[in-house]
Amino acid sequence: MNRSGDRRILAAAMLGWIGVGVYGVWEIVGKDAGDGWERPYALFSISLLLAVLASTTAAWGFTHASGRHALRSVGLGVGIVAAASSVVAWALPLWATLLAGSCALLAVAGPRLVRGGVALLAAAQVVGIAAMIGATEAEVGRQDSYGDYPAAFGLGNVVIAAGSVLGLTILARTVGSARLERAMTVGRESPATV
Repeated sequence: MNRSGDRRILAAAMLGWIGVGVYGVWEIVGKDAGDGWERPYALFSISLLLAVLASTTAAWGFTHASGRHALRSVGLGVGIVAAASSVVAWALPLWATLLAGSCALLAVAGPRLVRGGVALLAAAQVVGIAAMIGATEAEVGRQDSYGDYPAAFGLGNVVIAAGSVLGLTILARTVGSARLERAMTVGRESPATV
């Protein structure tokens, strides 16, 4: 990816996560104030798909200088499955676990300079799942007709979104880094040209 492409992918991912976070807040405080759940949920689903696809693309792009091509390919494959599973947006533990696995693999496979941001993307998913499960077990908020706790689901999404935006912000700061540019250039050179 080039710098403008990097920035567009990062912006798309951040926009998607912000949409996920807004939906989470709606689940926590405003669900009963609206006209129904269909429109907000549809926007959440679209935001989530955008966020997962763009986050996986960004993590893949920033790790291209890696010498661990097999591990990186597995990380991308898991990210593709995460994106496909995010179509079932209510299945937060499923898509978040898959995205966490993808980002963890890509962080391990990637250059040292981008590991922190990609690892934070993975950690955000895990902490969000834990927040949702903990809030559900604590019976936070009202229980809906399905026996679920919408505020717990919302909290999980807010945590995931906030952590993901933070990880992406760290990655965005590395986009302009001269050290990153050198690392990626060196990683693309063939041994014969060195």
